[in-house]
Amino acid sequence: MKAVRIGDDGSWADCAPGETGVLAIGGPAVFAGYLTDPSLGGPRVSRESVVRDGWLNTGDLGSFDADGFVYLAGRAKDLIIRGGHNIDPRTIEEALLAHPAVAAAAAVGRPDQHSGEVPVAYVVPADAGQFDEAELLAWAGTAIAEPAARPKQIYPITAIPVTAIGKQFKPALAADAAVRAVTEALAAAGLKPAREITAARHDGRLAVTVAGSDPARVQEAVAGFPLTVRCVPSPTCQLPANRVLPTKGSNPP
Repeated sequence: MKAVRIGDDGSWADCAPGETGVLAIGGPAVFAGYLTDPSLGGPRVSRESVVRDGWLNTGDLGSFDADGFVYLAGRAKDLIIRGGHNIDPRTIEEALLAHPAVAAAAAVGRPDQHSGEVPVAYVVPADAGQFDEAELLAWAGTAIAEPAARPKQIYPITAIPVTAIGKQFKPALAADAAVRAVTEALAAAGLKPAREITAARHDGRLAVTVAGSDPARVQEAVAGFPLTVRCVPSPTCQLPANRVLPTKGSNPP
């Protein structure tokens, strides 16, 4: 096993002892890659960024000490990257969970036109009738030492989305955060509320669909967001306006 830094160009570089990177494993148990769709010119093994020179990218973050012990630090896909700065969502979640008014918390990146994404948090209030965002933001401002990691906004929800095995399903929250970001950008641009705004992942990229608004003005309002924004003349599905929390395995709108 080893920890590697993955560059923007896809290059891998071994990490020094104590440096956190993406964990990679090598050996006879590592598979060759994924078999592509045979309809695309016949079956072939596609390694893409998963397997390189016999090393498998696990998607886990961690580091090794001088004695070779491994220290896990979360999942790479959960990292919030704010202006090139990596933020571990656990830093935010643990700080919020220390507040007596919070029963559960999850942090994700919200698309941002300036920084790429900024941290936001979703919390389940310990008392369903009590939620004070200003108080929690102030708490996070003192409980989280790193200024860049302090959430920009905190949203109350009744439950954190989970997978079939009970793990937090953060793509659902990331989709909701994207919907909120686009909705606010359209409002700031003076556009009338869209009849529907939904989000889902397509080919690994988050895509937001806006229904019932002027396409040219929408694209101008959302310029700079690190996501795909599509405009359609009418609603594509019967979801609540300006709100989507898709569940794992649901069909994209």
